[in-house]
Amino acid sequence: MELTLNIYDKTGRNIIRTAKADTFDLMFGTVMSLMELLKIEDMDDQLELLKTVSGAYSEITNVLTAVFPDVTENEWKFVKVKELMPIIIDIAKFAVSETFVIPKNPKN
Repeated sequence: MELTLNIYDKTGRNIIRTAKADTFDLMFGTVMSLMELLKIEDMDDQLELLKTVSGAYSEITNVLTAVFPDVTENEWKFVKVKELMPIIIDIAKFAVSETFVIPKNPKN
């Protein structure tokens, strides 16, 4: 699954650039850090998720920088929350779904 992150100008009206990431390239540590920060299993609505994200801004942007390595620390300030929340949820869903995939051994 490809993730797309829009970075806006200071007015929030114009997209300056778009960063892309592939969830299949996520490292286990990145996913686990995000899951630990968000405590997804305890959340039942997006308001709860928003509160957690705002309370752990620095830690979450560090984790998201692992997902979008070309996004600078300053650029995170110009990402719309309404666009970031679905990305965080998609990463969490990806992490959970990948947990239940049993890898197949290639035949020798």
